[in-house]
Amino acid sequence: MALLKLLITSMITLSMAGAIANDATNPPEKAKAKNVEIVKDKNGVEYVCKRIRPTGSRIKRKVCLTQRKWDDMASQNKKELRRLQDQGSMQKR
Repeated sequence: MALLKLLITSMITLSMAGAIANDATNPPEKAKAKNVEIVKDKNGVEYVCKRIRPTGSRIKRKVCLTQRKWDDMASQNKKELRRLQDQGSMQKR
């Protein structure tokens, strides 16, 4: 049961990784795609807002994070993908 929960969580994370990874490497000044918006809060903190369509949904959701958070999430998703691929290759042997 725990393995199934981990698998489902990983699948959701990885499905969002594709959408995030495409834009996560772009610095905020280059973010000119129609699904990306730069906003500042009242303290002057800059956020990158992206419209992401979760897997299984037709409705896009607006997610606003700092560029550093987007980069950290993309890096974490790549590590998790690599771990799952390595784990899968170990089971085949």
